[in-house]
Amino acid sequence: FIPFPTAVLGETLLSSHPQQGILLYCGTFLPLSLSFRAVFHAIVNHRRLVRAEIKDEDIRRISRAYWLGFLVYLRACIFAVFFPCLGLAVYLSLNVLWLALPYATRSTEIKGLT
Repeated sequence: FIPFPTAVLGETLLSSHPQQGILLYCGTFLPLSLSFRAVFHAIVNHRRLVRAEIKDEDIRRISRAYWLGFLVYLRACIFAVFFPCLGLAVYLSLNVLWLALPYATRSTEIKGLT
């Protein structure tokens, strides 16, 4: 589904009315963010699908990042209504979070993954 709002954003970004494309693009990630959070919760709930060497601290940090991500997506949508370019900039700032998020602490070593 992501290619459609991306195409709409591309078509409207340099037009005289970029707000609709930016709002659609930013708004697409709200339900997607909640979906990722739901899948993550299903995986870590009662640690049934979590390897023993994964620390609770790592799970909490990732969970907080997912909630923070949702709140930033929400803020981006609100900004996009009034200040479209600011909304898009706020959305793009999340890429820094997702790239910088350490998914394991330094003390957590998972054989074959670190």
